[in-house]
Order: sequence, then structure tokens, then C-alpha cells
Amino acid sequence: GKYYRQVLEKIPDYTNALVGMGNIYFLTVNDYKTAISYYNQVLDLDPLQPVALFGKGASLHRLKRYAEYDAVFDFMLENQAYHLGEAYYYKAYNQFHQGNFIAARRLVNKGKRLLPRSGEVLYLSGLLYFKEKKMDLAFNDFYDCLYDRFYSPCFPLHYIGVIRAKQQNWKFLD
Repeated sequence: GKYYRQVLEKIPDYTNALVGMGNIYFLTVNDYKTAISYYNQVLDLDPLQPVALFGKGASLHRLKRYAEYDAVFDFMLENQAYHLGEAYYYKAYNQFHQGNFIAARRLVNKGKRLLPRSGEVLYLSGLLYFKEKKMDLAFNDFYDCLYDRFYSPCFPLHYIGVIRAKQQNWKFLD
């Protein structure tokens, strides 16, 4: 952050440094409100800057400001061509938590086409199939999650175990 601050003292509207500061606050400090303030400075100068748009949307997501993050990702999907798979995932996640499973399925499928090995996308898709009682498809998505080395295998392994147990007719799981 020190070098970004030094650059911003000399060139206060240098968007790469502003994005860098936003990313530091988002990824390292977990101060999402400050991250949003940096991303907003970038978006005031360049409304289509993809990293700032994604960072703002992801920060709003972490703050549970779902309507706002949905609007950011809608704007991304309509106006630029970067981080689209992630935008579909976040929108699907939002729909899932609102109980709109049909909309979530439609959006997560779009995300899967763009990010076929993303553990987060596959996990959400597996959850949706699990809720739909499509156990073979759920199993496949949970299993494929395990190939994303950046995604924790804990939850997919849990569901893989539940699916296998249900296939053996363990009635107490129903």
C-alpha cells in the first residue's frame, strides 16, 4: 500500500493505484467499506473499469448489501466483457439465498459455462441440484469442486457423503 499511496500523492487520479488500494482493503484488510470508496473513485473516472466494478460488487456482497451488488453485476453484464462468470455466480448466489432457485439455476449455469472449474460455482450448482433432488448431477458438481485447489473440500465432501448414504437408503437422512 505504501507505494500506491506515494503514487497517489503525485497522481491522485491514477486508476491503477486506486484499484490497487481497493484490492488491498478488500483482499487483505477485509475493510469492504474502504475498498468501495477506492473502487468508487476509479468508477467516477472510468465507469467500465472491470476490476473496480467487480471489486465493488464483491465488497457489497461481503457487506450483505444484496440489492446494490446485484445492480453492480447487472451493469457489468450489460456493459463490459470482463469477470462475467464471477458476476453470474454472485447473482446466482444472491438468488439462491432469496429462495429463487429457478433464477439461481439459470444464472449458475451461465457461470459454469464461463468458469467450468470454479469450486464456488460448482458448489452452488451442486447445492441447487441437491435441493432439486437430482443427486447424480449434485454428486458430479460436488466431486468436480475437489479439483479446484483454491476451494475448500469440506462442504463438497459432506454432500458427497450424504448423497452416497441416501443412495444406500439410509432413511434417517430424509
